[in-house]
Amino acid sequence: MKQKYPRLLFIGMALLWFLAACSSPSTTESPDTESETAVEPTDAPAEPTEEPEMEEAEAGTEDVTIGMMVIAPIPALETVQESFIATLAEGGYVEGENLTIIRGNAEGDIATLNTIAQQFIDEGVDLIVTTSTPAAQAALNATQDMADPIPIIFTTVTDPYAAGIATAPDEHPAWMTGSQMFPPLEETFDTMLEINPDLTTIGFLYNPAEANSVAQTEVVQQIADERGITLEIATVSNSSEIRTAAESLAGLGIDFFYFTQDSTVASGSEAVVQVANDNGIPIITNDIPTVAKGGTAAVGASLREDGRVAGEMAVAFLNGEIDLATTDIQRVGVFDYFINRAGASAQGIELPASLIERAIDQTPADFEGSAEPTEEEKGEFTIGMMVIASVPALELVQESFIEAMAEGGYVEGENLTIIRGNAEGDIATLNTIAQQFIDENVDLIVTTSTPAAQAALNATQDMAEPIPIIFTTVTDPYAAGIATAPDDHPAWMTGSQIFPPLEETFDTMLEINPDTTTIGFLYNPAEANSVAQTEAVQAIADERGITLEIATVSNSSEIRTAAESLAGLDIDFFYFTQDSTVASGSEAVVQVANEYGIPIITNDIPTVAKGGAVALGASLAEDGRQAGEMAVAFLDGTLDIATTDIQRVGVFDTFINRAGAEAQGIELPQSLIDRAIDQTPE
Repeated sequence: MKQKYPRLLFIGMALLWFLAACSSPSTTESPDTESETAVEPTDAPAEPTEEPEMEEAEAGTEDVTIGMMVIAPIPALETVQESFIATLAEGGYVEGENLTIIRGNAEGDIATLNTIAQQFIDEGVDLIVTTSTPAAQAALNATQDMADPIPIIFTTVTDPYAAGIATAPDEHPAWMTGSQMFPPLEETFDTMLEINPDLTTIGFLYNPAEANSVAQTEVVQQIADERGITLEIATVSNSSEIRTAAESLAGLGIDFFYFTQDSTVASGSEAVVQVANDNGIPIITNDIPTVAKGGTAAVGASLREDGRVAGEMAVAFLNGEIDLATTDIQRVGVFDYFINRAGASAQGIELPASLIERAIDQTPADFEGSAEPTEEEKGEFTIGMMVIASVPALELVQESFIEAMAEGGYVEGENLTIIRGNAEGDIATLNTIAQQFIDENVDLIVTTSTPAAQAALNATQDMAEPIPIIFTTVTDPYAAGIATAPDDHPAWMTGSQIFPPLEETFDTMLEINPDTTTIGFLYNPAEANSVAQTEAVQAIADERGITLEIATVSNSSEIRTAAESLAGLDIDFFYFTQDSTVASGSEAVVQVANEYGIPIITNDIPTVAKGGAVALGASLAEDGRQAGEMAVAFLDGTLDIATTDIQRVGVFDTFINRAGAEAQGIELPQSLIDRAIDQTPE
């Protein structure tokens, strides 16, 4: 049997921040995205409460329903949510006993957050808990016109004041408060002095157009003045200016490069790393991802403490002990340290043992103690790789792409330079990244996710000679406006499509139950992607002589009723493809499936973890490999993007949940078990 989903691939990202997205000043509507950006697993049944508004509930005596929403399945954000749930349990609210949690995960799509927030309103939850600034903004926007707004507690927000959530700790919407993760600036200065007690001058970079960054810079200047440290400041307005700004600072005899949670500098921090390595000047920052890129050290507010602080607020609220209207926003006072010994070595310093012992080490596994920085002149080509968020699945695609490039003779650090841009869930940041790649004049842009592809296309389409683009991880490029047909796309853009394996899904149904005659199918006719998939499903069913009983839904509150209507039609399977509406409420399908003993098969992979029996999806590794081979051929001069069809990924993965299959009254055949990725709960 295959191993469970390859979690080891994700460990290196387990502590990455999401603060670039969390400092987003406003919510931005996004274009349609692939339906992987959907609502995430729910461990407890998502049933609406009979009394949606709960004013004074005593722990252990009243059943409570919470809606938890997050921008993307980022390990850092999952850590916050886990800590929040653990704190609720310590306070007497235990999931599956007196607590129901409805989970909503936007999979990096800002627009989906609005759908999730509306779902929670439709379900009449007692409390909404948000993780990330965009999630908090979406919840606030969705509830602010309600006569009696649903209470909200937010987590993982860098600056709620610049984000428009509040104007002061005690001045916020009457139904909304939470915990703030402002960077630990004093402690960052302490760490600099711990590394270099003779510190006299710091080179500081920021973008004065970012309200969050201005607020942090004012505090940094005050701390520097109090400690008698000179703060040499260089401002930037976009990422293309970062290298020049860093070089100007390097000439001033500085002891450290330093920047806080400035999204502009963070988006191009590789340039700071290059200058730091060239000049032997260490980088310290409050932007945690920069450490993985080669920075020396970072100090950031504790993720677990953020979840704990918000969790204690929630317990007190549910107990009737606090009024959100009079509860101040609380700043997280516990923080974590991150180091990269390879970065420190490249930047000419040795980290003290006292820092190493307490820090989270993000040094690359192949670091041998010292390393020379890669010389840019060795690179014959430069690629800009952009992604919507630090999602493990998308990272897997990028890793596979880079491996395919290496197999084709293009090795990062030798004849290939890769500039990475991660929007951390913020659609608007994708536009900034795309412009950065244009400013850097990269040879090729590679995108991961539909929003990234759309942003790259939008940024390049007015260029006299557009930079070539190869996209990955796009479900339906035609519904997304990227192309109209596999051979009808912009002359400078093509890529690989991960359309769900519909034929193979029917094959799997018949493998499980050779006597299948009728399938109960759910979809939302308002979703263009879903309509296209439904038409293909209907054609396959007709070809195979299988009756397709269809139930449509317009929102997640209709899913249970639709599923029950199908269950009464003597169906052999429940089936839905990559429909974000059905996926967002698939817990309701699981409940009905369990009650009626009807197995679920789907192309929405997260539904398997929620209790579905089987799912089939296009292979992420194959998606990256396929696009990587296109890129190799393009750089070799043997492929013309204008005449290269968009290629649909033909390799797929199968996922099973044996517990779900058993609850739904079937036994999975050994042939299926042997080839599947098992997501059965331990």
